[in-house]
Amino acid sequence: MKLKKKIENNFTHFLLNAILTCIIAIVILVLPNTYNTLSTIGYCIILLCIILYLKYRKAERFTFLVGMIIIISFCFAISVCLNPYSTAFNWQVSLINTEANIINAKNLLLFIYIFTMSLKRKESEGTSEPAQFNSNFLIFLVGFLILILAFYFGIDKSIIGVYSSNTNPLYEYALVVYLFCWLYFDKKWAHTVLILYAILYCVQALLYGDRSSCFPMILLNILLLWKRGYNMKYIIIIGIGGILFGNAIDIFRNSGALFSLDVFKEVLDRGLFVNTISYAFYGGTQIVRYGLYTANNISHFFSYLASLFLGGGSDVTLTVIANANGFVNKGGGMSHIYFYYWFGYLGTIVFGLIISKIINYAYNHQNKIANILQLMIIIFLFRWFLYYPITFFRTALIIPTVLYVLCELFCNAIKNKRRG
Repeated sequence: MKLKKKIENNFTHFLLNAILTCIIAIVILVLPNTYNTLSTIGYCIILLCIILYLKYRKAERFTFLVGMIIIISFCFAISVCLNPYSTAFNWQVSLINTEANIINAKNLLLFIYIFTMSLKRKESEGTSEPAQFNSNFLIFLVGFLILILAFYFGIDKSIIGVYSSNTNPLYEYALVVYLFCWLYFDKKWAHTVLILYAILYCVQALLYGDRSSCFPMILLNILLLWKRGYNMKYIIIIGIGGILFGNAIDIFRNSGALFSLDVFKEVLDRGLFVNTISYAFYGGTQIVRYGLYTANNISHFFSYLASLFLGGGSDVTLTVIANANGFVNKGGGMSHIYFYYWFGYLGTIVFGLIISKIINYAYNHQNKIANILQLMIIIFLFRWFLYYPITFFRTALIIPTVLYVLCELFCNAIKNKRRG
């Protein structure tokens, strides 16, 4: 009887997946690239959000990551697919009813679908206890000196108060070093010093107008300090509440009015609209538009690949290149759109599979490098989902892995020296 029930469950699961795949394929391959398709894409994204929630609401290690991805995806569906004209900025309005915009939305749907279908968790997640790291004061000391350098030289101090992304990569890399300082020197006083540093880090970012740099640092500390499990339902509720509160603050700052009925109505009108998500999406639309008029897409891939290891910034960032060629945008673009620019829909599929494969490894294992990658993938989620793939591959994957290997080699060398 158990075998029969298992076969029936597997068949039902296969049938539902087949139906979902057919729906997504029809939307992407059959429906025209016209405005009316946008709403269908939005409803499909919401359906995928529901599926993600049902599949992973009780998966302890996946809860926080999947909860955040659901929030981002839901915001995309509501603001740019189902309600685009009421939330778009002036420069975005003319893009809504364009072929490139619908292609962009279809790519977003495809990426979320591939992610939803490829994400896997082991039936038995094993122990939930994190791996134990070697405690080494020298690693903490060297790391903290790097943090001080990042604090002083990682941000442009010429602009005060006005929102601007004015940090350089050093300020972002400080998050990686901060994590290693925390993990490799597990002393209460050291953690207290790091928390004080984090407060100053966020205050400085706010003072000089780069609010986006605060969120990853705050999130990292929450993940490090919160020892209990996460409830996806509450993560989503708090996330949505945070969006509404952030919109209220933004409205209050722009109007100068105290919280009133008018402010409350405007908050409700905005709903789940987020400036960053809007910029990211329409930045992607402009990348698609730019790609339709260029023939060197593959050559850009090799330039971008080289920059992953040799370093590179605006010279390989597609939104910057598109902007310089008359396709106006405010940054963003979304990582999967880079892969679409290079390889079409196949590129979006490959990127989704790569991301899912790495996440599956990190979240289905409890060793040191897996624990590190779990945190890096989450805290840089907004960066790699909404901006560019180099953040995922270099900042969240390669740099932490290299630092982990160096730290482990150093700790092992110290142990061997003591034994000798």
